[in-house]
Amino acid sequence: VKENPKDVKSLVGLGSFHLRRGEFAEAEKIYNQAKTTQPNNSDVQLGLAASAAGQGQLAAAIKILESIEPRARTPRVVLALADYYLRANQPTNASALLVAIVERAPNYRPARMLLGRAYLLGNRPQLAVIQFEELRKQMPRDASVQFHLAQAYARAGRSREALALLEAVAK
Repeated sequence: VKENPKDVKSLVGLGSFHLRRGEFAEAEKIYNQAKTTQPNNSDVQLGLAASAAGQGQLAAAIKILESIEPRARTPRVVLALADYYLRANQPTNASALLVAIVERAPNYRPARMLLGRAYLLGNRPQLAVIQFEELRKQMPRDASVQFHLAQAYARAGRSREALALLEAVAK
């Protein structure tokens, strides 16, 4: 970076390093430096959004990612935006983004997991059950999927199934 301060790839890598260390303000400075060279780079926008979210500024993180033209949003951008919507208690916005991804790529587990969580948060447990049951078919031994499915069963009024599932997981 010192040799070529406009090397966006290196700046994104350095910003990511600071994000992993929890140094969000420093990461933000680096991503802003990269933004001067490539303002529409999705990795730069993701880094800026993560920096904002890490500093407790979810509304700013959402605004950054929403500013990306919908057709230019990569799957990583959509997943990050959906995650920020969930963290900001906006499950309807999250599910609106994720439904299209799950329909196009039904085996894309991260999107399906977030969609199930969005349905739970949005008090739509029956729809959450559908997502988590599909995930259980794809990942039958995943404890997180089992837990979320049990939670969805319980919220949908299917407490016996929830208890049976949790008992099976505990064994």
